[in-house]
Amino acid sequence: MSKETLNKYFNAYLDLIENTDDLDSIDVLETLSELADRKVYTHELLESNLRPRVDQMVLRLWDVSSAELVDNYAYVVINLNLQKKL
Repeated sequence: MSKETLNKYFNAYLDLIENTDDLDSIDVLETLSELADRKVYTHELLESNLRPRVDQMVLRLWDVSSAELVDNYAYVVINLNLQKKL
């Protein structure tokens, strides 16, 4: 998948979920994990306009009550090289 196409998917998904109040954290983080996995294979960093949006979303979803959530969160943060601190 080209980086341009992948960026479109990131933007479309973030547009869909950013203003939604009732999100399923596991579903969102699994989707972001899939996108992150594809991004790794482009061998490029996440676009600068996408990074703060993904940062905000993963911070919004942060919850240590579930090992599955933490695993998905860690995968997204590491593979997208996110920088924000909790």
